[in-house]
Amino acid sequence: MTIELIKRNVSWNTFLVGGYVSLVYLTDVTRYKNLFLILMAITSIFYLCKYPKIYVNAVKNKLFFALCIFSLTVIYSILISKNPVISFNEVKTPFFRDVFIVAILISILLFKEDSLKIKKMLLCCFLIGLSLITLKEIYLYYIDYRKNIMPFSNTNHRSVSDGIVFFFPILLSVWYLINKKSYFSLLGVISLSTLVLFVLLGTLSRGAWLAVFFMHMFILLINRDRKLFIITLIVGITVFSIIKFHKNNNESMLLTKMEQLDSSHRYKNGTQGSALTLIFENPILGYGSGNEIYNSVYNDKVIHHEEWTFKSSLGPHNIYLTVWFSSGIIGILSFLYLIYIYIIKSKTLVLSEKKYTRQISIMLMASFIGYFIIRGNFESVHLNMLGIYFGFLISLINNNDE
Repeated sequence: MTIELIKRNVSWNTFLVGGYVSLVYLTDVTRYKNLFLILMAITSIFYLCKYPKIYVNAVKNKLFFALCIFSLTVIYSILISKNPVISFNEVKTPFFRDVFIVAILISILLFKEDSLKIKKMLLCCFLIGLSLITLKEIYLYYIDYRKNIMPFSNTNHRSVSDGIVFFFPILLSVWYLINKKSYFSLLGVISLSTLVLFVLLGTLSRGAWLAVFFMHMFILLINRDRKLFIITLIVGITVFSIIKFHKNNNESMLLTKMEQLDSSHRYKNGTQGSALTLIFENPILGYGSGNEIYNSVYNDKVIHHEEWTFKSSLGPHNIYLTVWFSSGIIGILSFLYLIYIYIIKSKTLVLSEKKYTRQISIMLMASFIGYFIIRGNFESVHLNMLGIYFGFLISLINNNDE
């Protein structure tokens, strides 16, 4: 009975893809992520060798074309770099493997899969991924507490913010798909949401907070959910009031972050302002990819810019400035086209009349916008997530049965 249940809901291909994505933000499990990736590659090569004319169609679409164009600009950024070896070493894994190859592998593996199995896998891997990183952070908070380190007193948990932003929309997708009459399901979603909120606040990352807030409101707006909107306002005001009037509020880093209105020296002569100055000195060609290249250029030119706030490089803190700096005008234009085509293609699925297709498409679109557009304006987010985003969207479009 159990085996039959598994066969109806999970296939070898969805297991591989779902397992890889579930672990993508979990640290200290690199060997298992690599194992999933190797198995994905072996299986994909088998399909391509056995049915080449069929599976090559998996990537014949505008999404993959846009990804190829952007990949060419990444290659260009390596070639123009003053140290191509350093640039290549910095992008070979996070881009060529995690973006280009992963997008191809996911597209091939899910090309002939059952549409319902793909949707179930998407929901499960996002839910498991969010649960894993949240529970791990809660455990780390427990370890800190035993060392008399209180929550919200430091930025040690900031690194989990990208994972929270990436997986967060699953909470609302599950909320709209579960049976509201099941108290067990309701309790599970509410409990996980509470833990995620705690971990999110503990990152002390305003960029992550803003991204999550936007994604939350975006999903509520598309679903026209006034009730949940009112509940969100009540919960938000309650949480802020508790933090505001806590007896130690004068020493609270969390309250300071919440009330801080400035940009933490990002604009004008800060991290983003100085990056823009460097870009405008060479806006067409760019300088080459990689953090080391940026740091080298910044540190060489800071002596000519006394007005800059930071005398050594902290990075651009903006993914668009990072891309523009690396590969010039063709790089930023290809990246903007990549984002545009993703949103346009997502929109067609978001308008679907089928509940599962609609909610999963909203989840992916909200996650993509929150990660690359909202958070990307405050941090140089990792491009490697493009592979998962594009692989999933290509697969949903290829298997759309409407």
